[in-house]
Amino acid sequence: MTQEIIDRANKLQNNIHRYEIVIRYAATNCLQFTGMIGTGNVSEDKELAKLIYDHCKKKQKELIEEYDKL
Repeated sequence: MTQEIIDRANKLQNNIHRYEIVIRYAATNCLQFTGMIGTGNVSEDKELAKLIYDHCKKKQKELIEEYDKL
């Protein structure tokens, strides 16, 4: 393996892990966001949690497929 492939694999693994964290929070409806302009708690919005969960699962699946190709 070349260093570029190793670096790409590490980046993909980190992104897969980040999406897994968001998926876990969305699955439990524990969505709280903190940013530069404030915080937001949308834990009561189950529809939003489902949208976030579905999107993250889809994106994570794409990243896993790309990782498997390496």
